[in-house]
Amino acid sequence: MPCSRVPAKAWVVALACLLAGCLYIPTPGGKALEGREVNAEDLAFLQSGKTTKEDVTGKLGEPTILWRDENILIYRWVKLRGVLLWAVAGGYSAIGGAVDVPQEFAFLVKFDRDNRFVSSETLERPPTKSYGDFLLDWRNAQRARDWQSQPKEP
Repeated sequence: MPCSRVPAKAWVVALACLLAGCLYIPTPGGKALEGREVNAEDLAFLQSGKTTKEDVTGKLGEPTILWRDENILIYRWVKLRGVLLWAVAGGYSAIGGAVDVPQEFAFLVKFDRDNRFVSSETLERPPTKSYGDFLLDWRNAQRARDWQSQPKEP
């Protein structure tokens, strides 16, 4: 097909696609943007069956979420995962910008009925899931893992 028969709108769309661009710049590490990050040094005091819920809140502070049904304290924080640079140009003008890409983390501390430490885990929340769905999926996976590890009777 000769170039003269291609509609002008098609050329505009093609040019916009060719002149648009983005660049993702990862930023590993760094400080928490929101909340307080829980790291390995903060966890040395945890002893299964000995450390109490009061010991944990005394050391780490009040949790972001108290999940009463599961007897779990949740400490949440957000770190900068990267920066997305974007630009669109056309004719004699252009526009662009930068957008922070955050990553959300959760440190879960599980206790038994006597409020003694059982286990802990640090998780990354996928940006596509609500916090509630994220926690329910985690709980269901834990229950499935516990069920599979139970001895089976013949």
